[in-house]
Amino acid sequence: MSFLLIIVSWLLWLTVFVRSRWPWITLGTGIVIALLGGDVVLLLIGVFHAVLRLPRRQAWIAAGLGVVVVAGSVVRTVVL
Repeated sequence: MSFLLIIVSWLLWLTVFVRSRWPWITLGTGIVIALLGGDVVLLLIGVFHAVLRLPRRQAWIAAGLGVVVVAGSVVRTVVL
């Protein structure tokens, strides 16, 4: 099962190439990887590009969502 998650996360990392044009795609795949127990680097890249490219309201939503998922990931790592 762990090998399958690694392969899936590698495939999801390919969305980093569309981060400038469609930051929501990178943000969403970063959230998926973080919720599956992976790292949050792709999520942070997606949040950064969302804040740069999206309108103000959507940027605040993306930043808040990123904070919640990163905090949840940190809590899960500390507790488990």
